[in-house]
Amino acid sequence: MTDRSVRPGSNVSKPTLLCLTTLRHRRFVEDVINIVGLPNGAHVRLRYNKAYVSQAVWQEVQRAALPDALVLVALGASSEVGSNAVAPLRTGRIVHATCQGQLLVLDVALSDYAYESFPEGIFWPELRSKASGLPEHFRSAERAPGNYVELIEAPLTAFVTSASVDAWEIVAQRVLTLDDLLHGEAVCIPFLYHLTGLPPRMQATLDSKGALTVDSGASVACDLHSLTRKQGGILRNPIGEVVLELSHTSATFVTTRRLRVDSSRDVKRLQMFTSTLFRRAHGHLSLRLIEFRAPAAVADTEGVLECLTPGEDRAKAVVARYDFPLVVGRWRPVVASLGLALSSALLAWDAPDAGASFQQSLIVPGTVGLLAFLALALGFWKEGGS
Repeated sequence: MTDRSVRPGSNVSKPTLLCLTTLRHRRFVEDVINIVGLPNGAHVRLRYNKAYVSQAVWQEVQRAALPDALVLVALGASSEVGSNAVAPLRTGRIVHATCQGQLLVLDVALSDYAYESFPEGIFWPELRSKASGLPEHFRSAERAPGNYVELIEAPLTAFVTSASVDAWEIVAQRVLTLDDLLHGEAVCIPFLYHLTGLPPRMQATLDSKGALTVDSGASVACDLHSLTRKQGGILRNPIGEVVLELSHTSATFVTTRRLRVDSSRDVKRLQMFTSTLFRRAHGHLSLRLIEFRAPAAVADTEGVLECLTPGEDRAKAVVARYDFPLVVGRWRPVVASLGLALSSALLAWDAPDAGASFQQSLIVPGTVGLLAFLALALGFWKEGGS
């Protein structure tokens, strides 16, 4: 049966803004991990030095005239013997693009996963046939000049897109393969994650604003996946964990907030509750990917993989982090504020005396109710407006 979630790669009515990245620098590694792991709608910031941006794209951004293009993020790697491999990762759309000094800053809202529609190796030759000035290699030991950001007018056909977990598995496995190609045994990415299954209304807000918005007094559940290389010892000594932390006074986890990576493939269900409020409360939800590293004294011990390593003997390294803006309170604070304002108005209302008009008797309670509502509304009006 054909998977209807799979779509052709490039929209023929739009050009493609190609954004190449590598695993040469820790910042790039963190970008790749989050690009692969975050749900649709999340915003990521890509930064490129002017020397690696095509002149046409730089000028379009300076004029604030960058075309409405499909953003395609692709990862490149090269072996020491000169073999190049480039894989598509994710599609998206430009939220904001600026030239700041010698940097091109692209804020991208993530969309579907992208992977090669033909056997591996076809995507890179197609890119080179439709864009000039691309880098010749992606080896970490030497610089590779070229255009890492390029606007491609011709449609690309060597990749397809999908938002499914199957697509994430394909892309994640390809990233791990390229990490192996570039770094050999000294890999940069220990494992990859995927946050998915957000409630529809929450996902819709993330798609439109890049932030998570939850009703007050609500329960929210999602799934957290992990994928890593198959390796010995992982069942006894986990290689890391994905941890979610709330910096919010109105939300709390009622299930585990971490996924321990002790198998090559896993998934856990996460759930949090929010408090009932009369105002919107702002904070953030942090997601951290942590690698466990044994101290040198333990790592040199013979047979360390055959025994359990106590948690206090593990060194922890944060490989990647992402902070979601989190807002608690949608329509419920408005309804609660209206109810409280109406109650205040009723308490201030007196029946009109003989000869007095009914309309005049509403002036005082109406004013009291309006002022009460406006005072409460300060909590859910947009903050920071001028």
